[in-house]
Amino acid sequence: MNTVGLHLRISSDINETVRAAQALEINSFQCFLIDQLTNRYIDCNSPQVKEFLTARSAYGNLYVHGSYWINLSGKETAHSITFLQREIEMAKRLQFNALVLHPGSATGWNEREEGIEQFVRLFNSLIKEERELKFILENTAHGNRTIGSDLHDLKAIYDRLEHPEKVSFCIDTAHAFAFGYDISQMEGQASFVQLIKDTIGLERISLLHLNDTDEPLGTKKDKHQLLGQGKLGNALQQFVQLKEFGHLPIVLELPPMEMVDQKRMISLARSWRE
Repeated sequence: MNTVGLHLRISSDINETVRAAQALEINSFQCFLIDQLTNRYIDCNSPQVKEFLTARSAYGNLYVHGSYWINLSGKETAHSITFLQREIEMAKRLQFNALVLHPGSATGWNEREEGIEQFVRLFNSLIKEERELKFILENTAHGNRTIGSDLHDLKAIYDRLEHPEKVSFCIDTAHAFAFGYDISQMEGQASFVQLIKDTIGLERISLLHLNDTDEPLGTKKDKHQLLGQGKLGNALQQFVQLKEFGHLPIVLELPPMEMVDQKRMISLARSWRE
């Protein structure tokens, strides 16, 4: 599989994603369902949505990235539940395949384990009756009370899922490095692969966020850079060519840049798969 997609930004109209995807010559993409001009959800009942659905058949996997407002691991979760329920319904209305979600942070709890328990309880309830949409949990970069930067957190979540068949995982290379997994050299990549085998399982990874980062190893800060021009550099090519990841679809999450530069990054990622 040589699928390389891009995280696309919406400034006013969901069809901006379609126009951008056509111009970039990609058949898969990821986006938030938020208008970046107003910081509000897009209108899923608008004529623009009908136009989007007409074009939907031309594309493969489409991913909604859950908004950063959602935190199912905190002590106060009423708003997060409402937001996630809304985004699930919007994703289905727009015929997206999967929703990518960060587990969140154990804010308000004495122990991180309480945050994991909270996430599992709420997540199990929210996906219990869901039959259309798939869910992808992503590793994160931050430390302290953040859930999911440590792959053992994701294993703890998966082991308690009531419907594990509905859930898979996304590995973000920039997040992994920023958290402290040194995938900038081959020995570290081998160790990371073994850790995946020992925790969430390679067979449960369904998506790769192939990102470089400006942040040094272990800083626990999330700042993306152009492919090959950050701290990971050429190691990203080695990583994506590992036999364990060669079949995975890729989504690039690039910093803001001109379309010509986006095309260059997509071409580079594709060349690493050839």
